[in-house]
Amino acid sequence: MRSPHIWAVILTLALACGSALSLISIQRNSSELADPTNFASDKYDVWEQTSLLPDGLVFADSLQDEIVTFFQVNERSDLNVCHAYALPMTLPDGWSAQSWRGGWLLGLPAALEEWEENPEEMVSKWHPRADGAIRLERRPEGMYYSRFRGASSDAVMTETTWLSASTEISASPLASEWLSAWQSMKSGKQDLVACQMARWGTPHGGLPDSSLLSVWNGTWSSWKWQSGEVLEIWGWSDSTGYDSQGVGEVHRDGLYRWEGNRKPGSWTAFDRMLHDAKPTTLLWDAVEWTSDQTRLGQVKSNQRVAWIVKGDQAQREASYVQIPAVLEADQNELTEPLGWVRNHRLKTDMAVVWESPLVKATHNNASVWKLKLDGVRTPQVWEVDVYRNAKFQVALANEVAFHVVDVLGREVRGYPIVPSSGISAAAVVDYDRNRKYRILIGSGDGDLLNYREEGARTPGWDFKPQAGRVIVQIHHLRVGNRDYLYAGQDDGSIRLLKRSGGDRFDSPVSVPPEQTPCFRLSQSIASSTVLYSDEQGWIQERTFGTNEAVGMSRMTRGLSVSMEDRDSDGIEEVIVQTVDGEEVWNARNERISP
Repeated sequence: MRSPHIWAVILTLALACGSALSLISIQRNSSELADPTNFASDKYDVWEQTSLLPDGLVFADSLQDEIVTFFQVNERSDLNVCHAYALPMTLPDGWSAQSWRGGWLLGLPAALEEWEENPEEMVSKWHPRADGAIRLERRPEGMYYSRFRGASSDAVMTETTWLSASTEISASPLASEWLSAWQSMKSGKQDLVACQMARWGTPHGGLPDSSLLSVWNGTWSSWKWQSGEVLEIWGWSDSTGYDSQGVGEVHRDGLYRWEGNRKPGSWTAFDRMLHDAKPTTLLWDAVEWTSDQTRLGQVKSNQRVAWIVKGDQAQREASYVQIPAVLEADQNELTEPLGWVRNHRLKTDMAVVWESPLVKATHNNASVWKLKLDGVRTPQVWEVDVYRNAKFQVALANEVAFHVVDVLGREVRGYPIVPSSGISAAAVVDYDRNRKYRILIGSGDGDLLNYREEGARTPGWDFKPQAGRVIVQIHHLRVGNRDYLYAGQDDGSIRLLKRSGGDRFDSPVSVPPEQTPCFRLSQSIASSTVLYSDEQGWIQERTFGTNEAVGMSRMTRGLSVSMEDRDSDGIEEVIVQTVDGEEVWNARNERISP
């Protein structure tokens, strides 16, 4: 009598379970989730990853912070496509959803039909982050632009510009007096409302008089005042033999041209101010400034310029981002110590911390000493024992100077070392572990300088720079009984040098210059490997001898990679930092944590 009822209940439960499983399957339709940016075509001019959603696109409450990726076609907004890993509860009017590789493509039906998978240039410049919103644009004349935004109270954004291959560009800081004058005048006392400076291109696309091109060094600046007057300066190092030629005034450091009511000769005071300006330690290759925004640019490599953006406009643009942001360490104070140094007086370790512009040595949260640094980049630090008497010092370097500071915060004799062209890389090397240090400093003009522990030049050093190249990474490798100095250059190429500075081994390996590599050393340098994260985020492991992909190559993706003996067994593990945390891999290239 009861069996029909029992079977009805069982059938109802089965249908309910089936519906629930079906719903789960619809929302997350596959465990194999694919990233659409690995497949999207360059047909899409704009890629943007954000949690800001258009009207009508709504996810379940548990997915309210769902990250979506937009692919836009500038000339055809009807072909724009959105990707999400979960199926939305509602869609904007006219939109459809289409299952795709574990996630969902969203958009107008015609856009979904014409979704195109053919990755080319855009994917090579796409570097997403989980702690903010990122936008990548392809612009006219072969230019690309990327912007990272975070909801931070200090309103700093980071941007990257890739200039066209035809643009002449080099990492050479702007004239110190121009930057000094800009710092002085932007206070508002001079009614300056805008300023631009760069070492490539031209202001407003114009050119100076053709007869002056032979002495123009490629730098220019444009100054605009509240009155509407505009001054352009075309820079050079020597104006000897040139007179005013109807195009402006020839001054000591360049040609002055103006728009407005000023008469010839009226810029003499401005010229004098430039030369009377206090020297600045700023090392920027470009400046774009208005009353509500500052953009400071540095040339990196491969026609790439990295920008820091600050100001009211940045605040407005960043304020509505819904994702918590952790901005680049170079522009923020670090909560973790830069390093540790032994204090022989206190018989304990001091933490060395960065609170821009101060480096502080602290013990039990109390400051032992502090040193103010010129420059903006987070310094590197090393513990050294210059006098080999177990009384330790802190060596530290940023883009301006290399310092060695004793336990009382005093500069050691012979320091600081301040290269005139700035510092692009630095390392402290103890070849034989006998505290006979060598201080290696890459300079902005491409040289690699070598100093002994007390700041004197090392005799016999014979490094020869490569034309147009700058050293951006320095590491010491010991393979067998031979020393190699790894010198990574700004175009990705590497040089493996002798102790004397000459080239020891020619390697075909190329490493992205912004990456800090790590190494697995073998019986020979040729079979030893270098590990790094490539431009698509894949971890690569390449042999120095043939550039063969081995070991960890393309086994995982990450932001960076390092080596560390986590389990104290004498064998270093590979540590991969990802947007979600870290991965630990053993010597057999097996993932062991988390």
